Amino acid sequence: MGFGKSFVILGSGNVGWHLSLALKRKGYRPLQVYSPTAANARKLAARLNCGYTTNTARVVPDASWYLIAVSDNAIARVAAARPLRNKRLVHTAAGVPLDVLSEFTASCGVLYPLQTFSKSREISFSDIPLFIEGSDNQTTIALGKMAATLSLQVRSSTYRQRIALHVAAVFCCNFVNHFIARAKEVVKKEKISFNVFKPLLNETIYKALKYNPIDIQTGPARRGDSNTIKRHLSYLKDDPDSAKLYRFVSSSIFDYYSNK
Repeated sequence: MGFGKSFVILGSGNVGWHLSLALKRKGYRPLQVYSPTAANARKLAARLNCGYTTNTARVVPDASWYLIAVSDNAIARVAAARPLRNKRLVHTAAGVPLDVLSEFTASCGVLYPLQTFSKSREISFSDIPLFIEGSDNQTTIALGKMAATLSLQVRSSTYRQRIALHVAAVFCCNFVNHFIARAKEVVKKEKISFNVFKPLLNETIYKALKYNPIDIQTGPARRGDSNTIKRHLSYLKDDPDSAKLYRFVSSSIFDYYSNK
């Protein structure tokens, strides 16, 4: 089993979409796309100029790499497909250990990109931190070389480290985006354009990256301003979900700094 540049991408979601296109741009050769959804497989295959299948039993057997970019719960099921037995398997999930692949092959790895992806937005891999782990020295070196063609930031990682990275990413990406969505809903009710928040969001992210976020927390919860918090909760009385979230996060901020 050589370390060539041909690959099959198993999964046509956001990560699989961007990873496979990035690899093709760097000279890797896509042989096939697998997805259980024919329309998604067909669309990505058209971009990659390769074949596709919706059946793991029909995955081509002669690729150098089989990159599994499916939901965490589906990784083991996909890896268990007969054509993938004893092939070089790599999954892209932070929250799944390498061991889930070692049951099916001796040469396997993890390549976790620390980034949020959407098919509708083009993104460069060059600045994306890629965290890798390999089952053996040869696989790790080859996987590292592949990752280095995509990004200037390639790091070895353990499963525990990737879990920590993923938890932190949920806090600073997924939760933040959810809070922004909630904020947009609040002002929409008052017919206020959300564009007025762009300077605030830009300054918030700038300061969070330049300084220690612990030192620059502001707002009524940080000040212990219970009167303002009560007024805000009163305003949210017809939106119990947002009120619950506001109350919980305010308590978290207050308790965090009270214990400093």
